[in-house]
Amino acid sequence: MTGKRLGGFAAFWRVSAAMIINRRKLLLAGLISAGALALLLHLADFTFLDLERRNLPWLAGLLCAHLVMITGRGILLRTLAPRVDRAGQLCWVQLAARHQAVFTLAPSGFGDLGFPLLAKHITGLAGSTALRIIAQCRLRDTIALAAIGLLGVVLIGIPVGFGWPVILFTLPLIWFADELAVIFLRVVTLAVPKSRIATFLREAARQEDVSLRDRMVRTLLVALVWSAALAGVMAAFRVLGLPIGLGEAMLFIAAVNLAGALAISIAGLGVTEAGATAALVAVGIKLDEAASIALLVRPLLLVSVVLSSLALDLSIAAIRVRRNAGASTP
Repeated sequence: MTGKRLGGFAAFWRVSAAMIINRRKLLLAGLISAGALALLLHLADFTFLDLERRNLPWLAGLLCAHLVMITGRGILLRTLAPRVDRAGQLCWVQLAARHQAVFTLAPSGFGDLGFPLLAKHITGLAGSTALRIIAQCRLRDTIALAAIGLLGVVLIGIPVGFGWPVILFTLPLIWFADELAVIFLRVVTLAVPKSRIATFLREAARQEDVSLRDRMVRTLLVALVWSAALAGVMAAFRVLGLPIGLGEAMLFIAAVNLAGALAISIAGLGVTEAGATAALVAVGIKLDEAASIALLVRPLLLVSVVLSSLALDLSIAAIRVRRNAGASTP
């Protein structure tokens, strides 16, 4: 990375971090989390739950689903990198695992803003390239979640006249997500006055031509990542002895992720559970039961994602240390 690029990266990070991390905003995030959780606890009624129906073996299925999800994310990140920067696959899975942990636990927005730092530390990727990659990845997630949510609505029988046309429209959007993300970065660059940040964003908006094979692989990996995430949601409900259908799981995961993206809270706590509660009410569950289920399922998902991320991160770190030690031995 040249000094100029490094300066732009550092400037971008300082401005972004100043926007996200400050005492006042962290205090507000904590208050929002506490207030939302307090309201949901007031609404919840856990007496309807039959603890004897718990199915703890499904915990293994939950963890496996999240391990597959994070691994698939790591492979996707590698395919988005320039060919000359595609380090070994283990590096990218470790990057995905560490980023997932930060994204899950940090205040909203901090995880993705910190991605370039993590990418540079683990893979040596330039900060501007890492910014483009996470933008392309998040755009795919947004499009996929829109399709998943609408498909869930259709499957559970809620009448939506534009459901299938919008779902079908998302397919070409995912196919051309790389170009759409680059266009977005260029538009943002136009809104920024001439500075090192603008230079950094222009660097981020550059990418190689995308081959047909790359488009197919990336689209399939997006399908794998979100299929695994859906399997994790269904497994979490099974753990509590509350099996749900595919449509309900789709609506639940779309609501949880949408609320998590919009929440100004600590790790999305409180607001994400509120989104989950709304989704469960939409499928016909009573408000008090929906709040109770959300307060149990979402923390279970959070713990599973964090544990899976840490397990992958630590395991890959140990493998890389052993490899390096073996390579340095005469």
